[in-house]
Amino acid sequence: MSKVINLNQVMRLKFVLTSSYPEIFRRVLFLDKHNLYDIHRAIQIIFNWSGEKNHIFFPDNKNFCDFESEFKIKLKDINVSKFDYLYDKSWEVSIYIEDVLSRKHGIKYPYLIEGSQASPNEKCGSLNSYYNIISIINNSSHNSYFDIMEMFDNENIETYLDKDFINEEFKLF
Repeated sequence: MSKVINLNQVMRLKFVLTSSYPEIFRRVLFLDKHNLYDIHRAIQIIFNWSGEKNHIFFPDNKNFCDFESEFKIKLKDINVSKFDYLYDKSWEVSIYIEDVLSRKHGIKYPYLIEGSQASPNEKCGSLNSYYNIISIINNSSHNSYFDIMEMFDNENIETYLDKDFINEEFKLF
């Protein structure tokens, strides 16, 4: 008897920026055929990072996978409920496989269904630095305010999660 495989399976993944408090997370739907490289690209979109820095996946929480393997390992091949992603030695993302669902007509995958908190700017270097910078930006009388604004070239530091923007970016996926 052969195993019947449903090619329309969707996996609900939760991405949590490790050590964030309150928790910075994104919950995203993916097709089970998406590979780890697709997940890397999605992480860059959901956290608004450039993708210019090194990254490593730990698909079994023990061994890392090399860049070539990212194209071969599909979500449906991962046999753990949680695995990790490390971006530029400073940003660790825990990835939880929460559920397997049926594909819905009319939805373009991946698709962000929810999340919390703004994304930390990768230029901050670490989560602690990000929290410090946000507290300074929220206090224009702070003695480091203008230095911080100059450091970021007066670019907009996110203060909220823009689901619509992320899902528009995913349409180009």
